[in-house]
Amino acid sequence: HFYKRVMKAWCIWGSVAGLGLVLVVAGIVAGWAVGPSIVESLVHEQMDLTDQETDGYKYFIEPPVPVMVKFTFFEVSNHKEVIAGTQKPFLTERGPYTYQEDMVKKDLKWSNGSDASNDTKQFLEFGQYKTYTFLPNNSCTGCTEDDQVRMLNMPLAGLMAKFVELGGYGGQGGLNAVETMLKNGTDELFALTTVGDFLFRGIKTGAAEWMMINGLTSNRLPPVFRENGFALFNGKQDTSENECYQVETGQEDWEQHTVITKWGKDSQSLREDLSEAKTCTWTG
Repeated sequence: HFYKRVMKAWCIWGSVAGLGLVLVVAGIVAGWAVGPSIVESLVHEQMDLTDQETDGYKYFIEPPVPVMVKFTFFEVSNHKEVIAGTQKPFLTERGPYTYQEDMVKKDLKWSNGSDASNDTKQFLEFGQYKTYTFLPNNSCTGCTEDDQVRMLNMPLAGLMAKFVELGGYGGQGGLNAVETMLKNGTDELFALTTVGDFLFRGIKTGAAEWMMINGLTSNRLPPVFRENGFALFNGKQDTSENECYQVETGQEDWEQHTVITKWGKDSQSLREDLSEAKTCTWTG
């Protein structure tokens, strides 16, 4: 009887051990073969750009974490001596001036490419809108958008460089016009500039104004020139100008998820071949 009891115990524990081993092997196989596919399926489900209830869609349309943009200016404290050629520039750091950049995608349009019979949403077109809000608490102590900084006059310096590059009678004539502006006080090489004007509101005096009304330059100005004059972020405040895209939703091929397929200055100008694309200018 003792022998039978021992054999019975061995059979029971052997069966338990065998079952445990089978379960362990099955678990490992399931983890390798089934686990990744389950995780991948969940990820795809939550990142679906065609479902407005998913986190992926919501965060793609409006990123949850705002971007802080900091601007630091270098003021020329001895501008008169620099112009006279008696000293090298002495630079004083001013800032930072901090802005919060909020992004949201609008003007949404799903499409299926050239296949009108296909009811999938393979592509998503949108305009990327950005807004900038000044944050005094995150900026230098006591700093405001109305602070004035004396720094290199970018429109004037750029105009001079272009005339030098042009050369000949045209270039010399342009440099003579610049010299006249400097002599009669219309503009300065190191101008006293308001922070908010330089970044967003616009500068419409001196060389900037001259370039906007002169026939030689008025139709050749870059997008930083608008009706309000020159501003570094002109055309960037609450607009989708030069920020229109088409992306893959991943519905046809997950590997192409959010890949940019087209870009344009506006929603009517989307191009796949960027060699043909054009940016907006202040004249259109």
